[in-house]
Order: sequence, then C-alpha cells, then structure tokens
Amino acid sequence: MTDLCGQIRFFGPSARRLETAQYIRVNGKGDRKTPCKPVLEKILSENDWNVPPPNIVISVTGGASQFRFDSQLKDAFGAGLVKMASNSGAWVVTGGEHSGVMKLTGQALAHCRSEEGHSVPCIGICTWGRVHMKDTLTVDAETLYDSSSKSGKKNITPLDPNHSHFVFVDDGIESDSPKRTHQPWHGEFNKAIQNYDFEHNIKVPVVTVLVNGGKGSLDTVRESLEKRVPVVVVKGSGRCADALAFIMDSAIREMRADGNYDLTWTEADDEAIYRCIKDTFTSENDLRTKTETGDIFNRKAVEDLVDDLKTLVKTGLESKDSPLLAVYDAFGKSQSSLHRELDYVVLMLVFRSSKHVQDSVDLALGWNRADIVRDELLSLALNVEKVTNEKWAKFMDKALENELHEFVRVFINEGLVDMGKYVTTEKLEGLYLIQMPVNAANQLQERDRNNILAKYGLSSTPTNGSQGKRYHRLSPTPGPTSGSQEDLFISSSGNEDEGFHTLFLWALLTARWEVAEVLWSYCREPIAAALAASVVLRAWSKRVRGHSVHVEWWTELKEQRRKWAQRALDLFSIYYEQDPEEAAKLIVRRADHWGEQHLLKLAAESKNMNFIAHECVQKHLTEQWMGGIDTTTSTWKQLFQVRGVTTFNESGRGSPVCLSQSKAMHPSRENNIT
Repeated sequence: MTDLCGQIRFFGPSARRLETAQYIRVNGKGDRKTPCKPVLEKILSENDWNVPPPNIVISVTGGASQFRFDSQLKDAFGAGLVKMASNSGAWVVTGGEHSGVMKLTGQALAHCRSEEGHSVPCIGICTWGRVHMKDTLTVDAETLYDSSSKSGKKNITPLDPNHSHFVFVDDGIESDSPKRTHQPWHGEFNKAIQNYDFEHNIKVPVVTVLVNGGKGSLDTVRESLEKRVPVVVVKGSGRCADALAFIMDSAIREMRADGNYDLTWTEADDEAIYRCIKDTFTSENDLRTKTETGDIFNRKAVEDLVDDLKTLVKTGLESKDSPLLAVYDAFGKSQSSLHRELDYVVLMLVFRSSKHVQDSVDLALGWNRADIVRDELLSLALNVEKVTNEKWAKFMDKALENELHEFVRVFINEGLVDMGKYVTTEKLEGLYLIQMPVNAANQLQERDRNNILAKYGLSSTPTNGSQGKRYHRLSPTPGPTSGSQEDLFISSSGNEDEGFHTLFLWALLTARWEVAEVLWSYCREPIAAALAASVVLRAWSKRVRGHSVHVEWWTELKEQRRKWAQRALDLFSIYYEQDPEEAAKLIVRRADHWGEQHLLKLAAESKNMNFIAHECVQKHLTEQWMGGIDTTTSTWKQLFQVRGVTTFNESGRGSPVCLSQSKAMHPSRENNIT
C-alpha cells in the first residue's frame, strides 16, 4: 500500500506545543494508484491509527494563497466548525497545508483541543511533490518538523501543525509543475468513506465546505456535486464562494411538472453577476488580458466562468426534495442561507440531501440534533408517512438508550410514537437489559437494582434462550396490598398514560435523569409522579449508603431525590396559588397511576417534610384535627402515615406537633429531606 509511514513532531511558533501527527504516503498515479479502502482501514484499525469511526466527514476546501478573512466571519466560522465537529463526532479533512483555509481550520480545531478537551481528527490530504522538507520524512521514524520555516520556492508549502493525520499522495506532480489546487485522490477518499460499511451499519455522509477559493476550487465543487456530496458555500469569504452565493440568491426558480426546479437569470442579473466576478476575483491572472494601458478583465473569460458557476448552481438546486447546495451567511443577509449557525446549515443540508427519510433521521440521532428533525417536521419537509411505525419505534429505542432526551420529546410531541402501543412487556424487558450510564453502572451491583425492583413490584426472571435477566412488571395483586407502596409500578396494557408512567420509572431506575424529566412532563399526575420518584430514589440511596465505593453515586442519588422533591413542592405551590380549594382536594385525591395513594402519603414515604409543611397541607391537617377524627376513615390511615406531624392518644384523639418543635418542619430550610 505504501513505502513510507511514520510520525511528525511539530515545533516552532506556529505549533502550540510539541504536536505529533501520523502520516502515510500513497501512490496516486494511473493504474498503480493506491485504493482508498486500505488507507481508510489503516486509519480505523486499533493496531494502526485507531481513529474512532465518524458520524459525518467535513471536507473543507478553498483559498490557500489569496485568502483574506473578515475577523468577525473568521470567529463565526471557527466557532461553528468546532461546535459541529466536536458535537457530531466528525472527521475534518483538508489539504493539510499551513496556509489559507487549511491553516484556519487547523487553528480552530487546535483551540477546541486545548480549551474544551475535544479531540477532533483533522486529516490533511496533500500532494507529495508540494510538501516542504519532504526529504526529512523517513520510514518508521519520528521527524522533527518546523512548520514556520519557509521553502523559498513557489508552490511549496509547509504542513500545518494542527492536523492530527496526513495522507501524502505521490501523483507525479512536482514543485515546478503548474499549480493545481484540486487533488482527485481526495474526492475518491470521500467517496470511499460514503461506501464503507462501518460497524453501526449507517452510511457516513460527507459534506464539502467551500471557503473563498479560486477557479481550481470549482473542480472540487463539481466533483462533489457529481458524487452527490452536499456543498455549503461560506458567503463573505471571497472569490468563488461569494460568486456562487450571489448567483444562488439571484436565481429565479420555476417548478417543473416533476416537482423539481428550472433556474433562470435575467439580463440585469447577468450584468450584476459580471460585476460581482470583477469585484471578487481581483487577482486571477487568467481572467485578465494585458493591454498597452494595463491589465483589463477578459469579458469572454469572465462569461465562461459565469456559465460554469451557473451550471454548478443548477446541479445543486434543481432537486426540490434533496438539494445539494446551500449558503452559510454569518450575517443573515443571504436569501439562500438556511441559518446563521454554520453547524445547523451543514447538518440540515446533509439531512435534506439524503434520499431516504429514515436515513436522515438516523443521521440526526447520531449527531444528537433533534432541532433539525423538529424544524423539518414543522415545515412539512419531512414526510413521516415514508417511515413505518416499527422504524419510529426503533428510533425511540435509540433515543432512550443513548439518553437523547430532546429526541424523546420531539417523537412524543409530533405523535410519531404511540406510547400506548410502544410500551409492552417485551419492550420493557429489552429496556431493562440496557446498561446503565457509566457513572451508575460502575457503582451499583445488579443485585442492588434487583432488590429495588422487587420491593416496588418488579421481578426479574430468566428468559428461556437468552443470557442474563429480564425485568417485567407484576400486575397489581388484588386484596389488602392493593393501593400500597408496592403498586407504584404499573403494567402496560395499551394505555398511553400508563406508557408514560412506566417509562418514567424505567428512566429513573436506569439513571437517565434528563429522559426521566421529559417523560415526567407528560405524566397525567405530575405532582404524584415527582413524589413517587422521591420514594424510589430514597429507597435506592439507602441501598448504597455507607459503602465507601458508592459515595459519589449515593451523593448523586440524594441530589436527584432533592430535585424531584422540590419539583413536587414547586408545582403544588403553583397549583395552590391558582386554586386553593382544588389544591386542598388534591391532597386527599387518590393518584390512579401511583397505587391510588394520596399525595400526603407519598410525601411521608419520601420524607419530604417541606411538602408536608406547605401552608395548604398544614391547613388540611389542622381542619382534620379540629373536627375530630373517625378512625374508620381513610383520612385516619393517611394521618397515621405522616409520622412526626400528628400524635395520637389512647382515645384516638390527635394533637398536632408544634412546627417550632420539629427541625424537619422549619420553613427556612431550603429542602428538608431526611
């Protein structure tokens, strides 16, 4: 595959510290050209470069020498690139040189590594004949490389020290050859990534980002569009990018019978485009003609360039359902710009360019960008009917497992998942097999969780033909225990409300706190649900309390219990302010989905003394005491549960405990939970 590979250790003023990059040289000539797939396998292999598989590949191309960037746009581009790459699990691929947009990209990602701790693979694909000091690179050795040194030769550029990997393409192009900015092997590498079978069985998309760029960049854009690689044009970066953005903005779109577009331009538009080319391509020698009075623009050369640009725009925009071309305008002035955030524009274009809706949603899940799916649903651009109910259920599985709580919210809000049908016994069995998050999984034995499940009406039983244990809900047992604490967990019977409550408790027991908060917001009895969460978390924290290896986990459980207790109190307080009479009735109303228990009993079980100390609750208890107590009523049983609030003498008469006598009842304490 190669006769040269090794490591480069960068130093000098341009390197933030001693950066080390791995490299490989491949053959890029004719029939002996090195296939891209073995190189890709080397990058991914644990025994070689061991780079994590990408969720998306961002190929940045454009200006190298004639590159001037507005400082405001530079900051916006760098921040957007970092946000997109680090949050979406991306690879960034450039030409690898220490100049122009390649240098800018490397600097942005280096800042990301040093300031935010994210390590984004940045791969430079360079023409071997153009590499400065290539003679110092030797087989299986580490080379010290000063990226700030100058070659003194035209078309020879040092490597950028902020790239993590390099692929040198030996295609016979030498330093004295005419300058060529387009590297065909780069395009083939991108195509190989699109066709590669990664472990997660999702085709990884590639997107080209054009920043500035001369006529040579048009070859890269043309090749990308021909291979259905979306292209994002950064408006304001100059030359080719600005010209394409201007032509896109001035295009008149007429819909054809097949639903796609015909793009046309008026004569006035053509003149405006011509002036735009003159203003942006100020240093392109091949667009000028020498005369006795000086250099002037060659009208024919400019018109040919305009025709090329229009052809690219037509190719990228003619498809209504899957466009391949979009503008990023950081200042929001372009009509063709999808958004003012670079990451949104890039990911939205990739999302829309996919021919299959379910592939688009899969990609968005991998990026954790629920906002893109939500916006496409709201604009009716996403045809949900093209995705089966079974597939939406799979998407929900993935969102729940990976704690993508915003996706859970979108799927529920848009009615994409029927919770009554989604939550079945088999589904719960599968969900309880999912490993808990690392912070919980390493600090809680399976036996502890089994005990918690058993205490609250869940049991674990081996499933024939499978390894491990599965969990299912035991139906409430009729009789004396019905309506007790053991019936907090409910069985799934096709009821949507029960589905929300069941999944809410699953999220709590698997420590998926943000998912639990989303599901709680759909519970029909949210105050009771929050108090029940406190009950469960209190029992769980008691299991791990006192174990030195569980200190951090116990602290987290205690904090979560405090939050749920506070949510119950805050929500009840709002309800009381709006309607005091209804709030008083709510205290003794049975919560259907929580074992038909009263709020007061749930508060007592969770030791939520702040809730019990609430003005409305205290009024209720006082009224009960002042009016006498019938020991045959459920109210007697309710009050009996509130230990430390009311005491009883032998005759059955009760007397309230003065709040000042109980430290648990001090309203000055922020959240009094024992």
